[in-house]
Parts: sequence; structure tokens; C-alpha cells
Amino acid sequence: MTFLSLFDSANVSDCYRRSESIAPQQALAMVNSSLTLAQSRLLAAELTREAGSADATFVDTAFVRVLGRQPTAAEQQECASFLAAQAARFRQGTALSTFTGTGEAAVKPAADPGQRARENLVHVLFNHNDFLTIR
Repeated sequence: MTFLSLFDSANVSDCYRRSESIAPQQALAMVNSSLTLAQSRLLAAELTREAGSADATFVDTAFVRVLGRQPTAAEQQECASFLAAQAARFRQGTALSTFTGTGEAAVKPAADPGQRARENLVHVLFNHNDFLTIR
């Protein structure tokens, strides 16, 4: 898969300790990928069903599901601010620019501004170092 080649895939015929590689193309591939965008929208919908309408509960649930850990107090606060700011932008509508980098999205964004902000948060978490790095 071309997408995975950006992540320095291992050679199956070699057995050695691999060094960590991080390249800007990896982050760009994740943020611009229609796959990660679609999956973030689907996961955000599932997490909302689990967490309900409370943003703090949603953030906790998203961190546990995506990163395998609870958010720190600072992360919880930053995520709450992000959700509020994104939802406000989506309510305005005129302050947004159209993103056309990946072509037609397989999963359409939510119509509700709050849910769409949650979709964006999950998309951001998919790009978090803790999600991309096996420890």
C-alpha cells in the first residue's frame, strides 16, 4: 500500500532493531487522508453514542479509545477549548474554507456543529504521536 510506505515499513526479510523515523510526509498523509478523515467521523459518532452530550466525557472516552490513556488536566482543558472554538466556527459557516485535498469524502461530516467539532478532535487524535508510535 502506497499510504503505508510513508511510514517506513519494515523489510520482512530483515531482523534488526529499527530506528524511529518521523517525516513531515507522515503527518501530512494522516491529516490529508480520506481514510483517516472517514474513520474519525465514524469513531466520533460511536463515541458520542457512548459518552452522551458532555464534552468532558467525550474527551475522556476518545483519549482512552484512540490513545489508550486518560487525558491530562491540561489536555482535557485544551480539548474543551478546541471543541468550543470549532463548534463556534461551524455555526458561523462563513469563516470556513472548503477543504478539497482528498477528493470526495466516503463519510460526510455531521450537520451538527458540536458533533462536527468532535469529528475534528478525533481526527487530531489520530495524528497524535501516542497513536502513531508503538511503545
